[in-house]
Amino acid sequence: MNNFFRTVIEIPKSFFSINHQTCGLFIGSCFTENIGKKLLENKFFIEMNPFGILYNPISILQCLKILMKNQHFSDENLFFHNEEWHNFSFHGQFSHFDKKKCLENINFSISKYSEFLKKTEILFLTFGTAKVYIYKKTKQIVANCHKVSDKEFERKFLSVNEIIDSYLTLFNELFLQNENLKIVLTLSPVRHLRDGATENQLSKSILTVAIHSLISQFPKNLFYFPAYEIMMDELRDYRFYNEDFIHPNSLGINYIWNRFGETFFEKTTFPILQEMERLNKAILHRPVNIFSQEYEKFRHSQQHFIENLEKKYPFLNFEKEKQHFSK
Repeated sequence: MNNFFRTVIEIPKSFFSINHQTCGLFIGSCFTENIGKKLLENKFFIEMNPFGILYNPISILQCLKILMKNQHFSDENLFFHNEEWHNFSFHGQFSHFDKKKCLENINFSISKYSEFLKKTEILFLTFGTAKVYIYKKTKQIVANCHKVSDKEFERKFLSVNEIIDSYLTLFNELFLQNENLKIVLTLSPVRHLRDGATENQLSKSILTVAIHSLISQFPKNLFYFPAYEIMMDELRDYRFYNEDFIHPNSLGINYIWNRFGETFFEKTTFPILQEMERLNKAILHRPVNIFSQEYEKFRHSQQHFIENLEKKYPFLNFEKEKQHFSK
């Protein structure tokens, strides 16, 4: 009966599975952030967005190439704008008024994630848009414009072949480095409506064709998760969106998270997820009086619960939660 009033997207069960000890790296747009945060909240062994949020496939590709080479940056790779130092490959979260600090943040992230990429078992890449901004002075496709004037950039759509050709080379290099690596490709469910609905649909179409062409080339290593289709069809009602009517709200994110789990998680993960849900709810609890006997009992019961979790799941780290309830 639940399916009578909606279109349910059929998702094939993944040919690989994820548990709490699976090493995964997530790179891409807002979908990466949303699902990545849910995984981190539930103690999965993942990292996400070493360069910050990235939207177009070429910027994601450039990020991976830099990590594969462990290619560090120098002063000449930075530029000064609006009282801060920036780099066009990195999100604004890396920008800083101190040039040295900006460079330190960038190179620390490159070193950290370069090592992580070598051991990661699953790589999740989310493409958001096929439209790119090209900095006229260097002809570089930028990941972030950092509020530099539009006049400094040329805008264009990537072609399907540009994306496919670039990624065929990259994937071959990645699989040469790690033949057991599995890659999940997703299309961001967030629409880019700045230039209109028609251009957004053209952009998503280019990405869709490119993604499925790549999957056909590497059927044993690549898998598609239909986040975009779930949002557009299963969750087409605006009650699943934020007030901007573009980004999914917590209800929409949680629904996609559940479909994600059905597709990838091992059975052993679900009992842990149930216990993590209980623990995370306890952390969000705000007592009326932190000095009351009632709250003291609650705090001790949670400490005891965490001790039991540590015994059951010695491969998980609960230091943050222990600190929370020890205050």
